[in-house]
Amino acid sequence: MWLSPTGARADAPLTIVLHDRGRRAADDVVARSLSRGEHVLALDLLFFGEMVPEQPVSPGADLGVDATARPQRTGANYQMLVNTLGARPLGIQAGHLLGVARWATGIAGRRRVRVETTGVRTQLVALAAAALEPHTLDAVVTRDALPSLRALLDERVQFRVASEVFCLDLYREFDVDRLTALAEPTKIDREGGRQ
Repeated sequence: MWLSPTGARADAPLTIVLHDRGRRAADDVVARSLSRGEHVLALDLLFFGEMVPEQPVSPGADLGVDATARPQRTGANYQMLVNTLGARPLGIQAGHLLGVARWATGIAGRRRVRVETTGVRTQLVALAAAALEPHTLDAVVTRDALPSLRALLDERVQFRVASEVFCLDLYREFDVDRLTALAEPTKIDREGGRQ
């Protein structure tokens, strides 16, 4: 959803807002960005918010099992299927974010694009995107973020909770500090989150 404050210049900066629970949960970040006079694009990438494919009714529903029981709506099952094809949901999401940023930049010529994330999943997507194309995003601000992927192991986070961050060799080769270094000159700020 694209929002602009009243009287905003066409070339005003754009903030792309991502939230682990989807764009509907990002009202506070959207309001802050609008109050700064920025254009705002509240976005649900694949497997976030409204872009999570609907899970089918649980197997066995036709055999007397509770037909209303549905698996957790996180997209984890679909992400596992994508992984079996050799693709990585994190890469797909980073590509989606970069495509949107390039498109938004093209609308009004050179426009500053920053990304604000809330949560571990969107943090990693934005960092991966910034590391892949450092000159596309001007800044990434992360909230409720991790200082290192090691925290996922220490806290025993389940795959279904943050599927895309369980990308093969991501922690070993590209922890948060390395992704941040690769993203230069993109400015990376971390607000709050785990220590």
